[in-house]
Amino acid sequence: MNKHLLVEMWIVLLGLIFICGCPISIQTGIDTYDIDQSRGFMSKDYPKSMQDTWTALLTVAKSKEFKLEITNQQFGAQKSSLDAIQPAILFVYARQNVRIELVAKSDKVTTVKAKYGDPSKENPLLKVLFGSEAEAWEKDFHGNLMDTLGIPRSTEFEVPPMVVPSFKL
Repeated sequence: MNKHLLVEMWIVLLGLIFICGCPISIQTGIDTYDIDQSRGFMSKDYPKSMQDTWTALLTVAKSKEFKLEITNQQFGAQKSSLDAIQPAILFVYARQNVRIELVAKSDKVTTVKAKYGDPSKENPLLKVLFGSEAEAWEKDFHGNLMDTLGIPRSTEFEVPPMVVPSFKL
């Protein structure tokens, strides 16, 4: 095999690696999101009690960023829920129904499940071009909830440094 062909193969291989992207770091435990495809909820565990999480949830729901119109809320020691309407925010979010459920895993860990609208009704073309509106809202909501609870945002979206194999020509 001549050296020129070998160099071209390496260039193509490296190009494919960069085009396909680097692997995203794997997270475990409290720093990850879990997406329930069947019900459309994005859930996350928080190292806080049900009462602390519920108080923070109400603060985020009434914040300037979300301004949720709460239609129903139920607080319980083991399970809580909130139904609301997200008013339309120009160029950011459409008017949608929101459902948030809290489940106490223990007295110090609470799972928060958030659902924005009906993901199956999203425009597939816009979803491909710009990503899921529901997923963006849910991540934004969870991020604001983490800030309110005083939990540092996770580093799950950091891309680890890429190791490039060395070779000699």
